[in-house]
Amino acid sequence: MQIYKGIYTKAIKKTNCDYPSVFTLTTSQGRNIKCAGQGNLYAIGTPLEVEGTWTEDNFCFRITKVEVTDEDGPLLFQFFTKNMGLKNKQAVKLQALFESHKMYDYIGQKDAVAKIAVVLEKKEDETKQFIEDLKSQKAIYDLMDDLKDTNCIYKDISKIRKAFGNRSESVIRNNPYVLISKCKLSFEKADNIAKKYGKEANDEERLRYMVRKAFELVMAQGHTRATLRMLGKKMYSISKHSAYPDYLFNKITITDMLLSSKEYVYKDGFFYLRKYYRMEKSIANNIRRLQNTAVKYLLPDSKIPLIERKLGIQFDESQKKAITLIRNGGLCILTGPPGSGKTSTIKGIMEGIYCVKPNAQIRLAATTGCAAQRMLEQTEMYASTANAMLEPLPETQLVPSRNRNNPLEQDVYILDEASMADTELIHQTFEAIPDGALVILVGDEHQLKSVGPGKVLHDLIESGVVPVYRLNCLHRQKNGSLIPTLAQTIDQGSKQLQIDNKSVYLYNFQTAEQARKYLEMMFVKKFKKEDYKTYSFLSFVKKGEAGCEIINRIIHNLNFEGKPGFTYDNVTFCRNERVMFNRNNAKTGYCNGDMGIVESYDAEGMYILMDFGKHSKESVYICGDDLDDIEIAYTKTVHKAQGSEADYIILLIPDYAPTMLRRDLLYTGVTRAKKGLLVLNVRDSIYRCIDNAAGVPRETGLQDRIKEIMF
Repeated sequence: MQIYKGIYTKAIKKTNCDYPSVFTLTTSQGRNIKCAGQGNLYAIGTPLEVEGTWTEDNFCFRITKVEVTDEDGPLLFQFFTKNMGLKNKQAVKLQALFESHKMYDYIGQKDAVAKIAVVLEKKEDETKQFIEDLKSQKAIYDLMDDLKDTNCIYKDISKIRKAFGNRSESVIRNNPYVLISKCKLSFEKADNIAKKYGKEANDEERLRYMVRKAFELVMAQGHTRATLRMLGKKMYSISKHSAYPDYLFNKITITDMLLSSKEYVYKDGFFYLRKYYRMEKSIANNIRRLQNTAVKYLLPDSKIPLIERKLGIQFDESQKKAITLIRNGGLCILTGPPGSGKTSTIKGIMEGIYCVKPNAQIRLAATTGCAAQRMLEQTEMYASTANAMLEPLPETQLVPSRNRNNPLEQDVYILDEASMADTELIHQTFEAIPDGALVILVGDEHQLKSVGPGKVLHDLIESGVVPVYRLNCLHRQKNGSLIPTLAQTIDQGSKQLQIDNKSVYLYNFQTAEQARKYLEMMFVKKFKKEDYKTYSFLSFVKKGEAGCEIINRIIHNLNFEGKPGFTYDNVTFCRNERVMFNRNNAKTGYCNGDMGIVESYDAEGMYILMDFGKHSKESVYICGDDLDDIEIAYTKTVHKAQGSEADYIILLIPDYAPTMLRRDLLYTGVTRAKKGLLVLNVRDSIYRCIDNAAGVPRETGLQDRIKEIMF
């Protein structure tokens, strides 16, 4: 057995402790050792002592034992690399030099310059300047020293210092919970700081933020309201993982706090965050407003054959009926399964509107960038995300400039993939739509619900006050594809799956690793940089042995290991790398779910070639904080894929994430495919998905608000 000491500097294969981990250990001599074996994930910069043996070819060091040698190590390492601009090897060596000394005492010694110069491989005058720079950072180092045992990382400390400056120490001692809202610190970290500085478990400020955290967890499950029991369960869970795990909170105290606070509304046995109560009420009011001011497009039945000839489309009876929804005006819903002709029907609706009002202004939008791009390609009319349509203020990227006081100006609004629209987006959209407008929500109610709180499309359909037009003929099935039939079978909860080994394939595996390796082989065999619209690789999960993160990292290594690129946050992006954006940013010009290719890079950022379909391609420059919004994306989760399509889908369903094995997730993944579908199924995962119809039912108050206002 051999033993090495060093710093955890690079995660090569990020997994949890149930699977082998591979990482780089950098010793104080600057040697990089590739380690493999059982081990946890560590923060970059964590000092470790590893024990094990070398493989026969000396390719990697197989570890049998790992110990953290210094809990404060990651902070110091991050201080050197992120604040002082040192490279990993320099930071490791300097950390070793200061190991048994207080850093600011050490740099005052006579021989400090000479020793630090050797470590940094710098000239004497450069080293003196480095020490002066180090002295100028003493305030942030002292703050780091104060918070070293609270699980805060260097990024947290930097945010605190930026927000409060010289008042940082006073803030963390007197009211650390304010860091949650001001610096985006987690409740758990704020709790650790509070305990360190003597705050009691029943501190009023602590309980207030604990209730907020409970509401956050409730809303993360899609609810817009909660019973006291629901909140109590979340608070119990928070307490068990807090700095005071044995504290038993008083339900009466919590109830009084909820009832007396202006942040919450209590109605009919449910507590609401006031903002969500107001948004649901606003949606109901706007439905009534749109109905009361509706402009009706009285299209004669005789015009529909003319529309068919113009478009070259033969509509079925349900499509013909749906086209006549324009006669209602106000708000309408168009729904139907994949392959039922929703896009063709939208074209027919637009032609019908132009027949009645040739100069009508129609605005197309969708909930995701992928869906907006698809609308543009299929209708050859401009389409954007709903967020972009609302023209968010540049300084926030969140607050729309379009609202009741500054409404939009078109006559008709068609919003695609409406099942993904959460309560806030629908509220903002309805607020910006002018009186007399026709609003058409298009979506498949059986697909995934929104990531944010609410189930708006479902609630509007169930309310009975909004006209709903359902398409029921599967046109894609006429082309010989079994994909729509399979989707219908899944939606009905049947396990009699249609597999023809022509359009639908099902391959079974015993382990997630086997399925992942097959997907990687498929990628190498089938996927080229220009083929991401032809083939799309999806996984149910982001983490773990069959998650997108590890698959993307492995495929990146297969294609680009050892090649130069732009490195940010320990991830290297190379030229021709496939990437995806994970947030909306109207100022820079990208949306959540947009895909692109790394075209080139410089010292500060990257040029990403964005693909907006056959109509346009353009480069955007990504730098600074925007770099947090980009990730490698050879494969993506089903959630991220909603709103997009590809000719051929390879769908991986692992067996280790039971909460993700849901019917709606399977249905959504299957319906992304147009021509061919290959399902990589681990054990009985696909059948567990079919059995799990509900997931967690969402509690919302929208139907109640509609009944109050409309009846």
